[in-house]
Amino acid sequence: MASSNRGIQIGSAWFQKKINLRPQHRGVHLVTEEILRQIPELCQFSVGLCHIQILHTSASLALNESWDPDVRDDMEMMLNKIVPEGMPYRHSCEGPDDMVSLKLGLMEALLILALGTKLFFSVAKGFFQYSNCEIFK
Repeated sequence: MASSNRGIQIGSAWFQKKINLRPQHRGVHLVTEEILRQIPELCQFSVGLCHIQILHTSASLALNESWDPDVRDDMEMMLNKIVPEGMPYRHSCEGPDDMVSLKLGLMEALLILALGTKLFFSVAKGFFQYSNCEIFK
């Protein structure tokens, strides 16, 4: 594998890394900087795919507009309207967190992003973690 100061140019390479996102209260949280800080290797690739998966069942991931913080509030509002807390769900073994499984089904647990000559984020795009239940009770 040959490399230059512009990144990996010839051959192929891959790496796998487990990162930890800090626990968040229920809501929509911008975590772009936290992810990029933990995966500096992304900047070395000129082209490729980035797979990011969240393993906890009470949270989801999304790529969305990050310039206007109202987008986060709107997403939280719509998720709570589509899957409200306190409904008589058939899945009821988790108590107040029964709706988490439904929210996870609507959102993503895995993102696959194309890496290009510039990092795949602009000023107006970012990674969001959707915490679907209140973990700090």
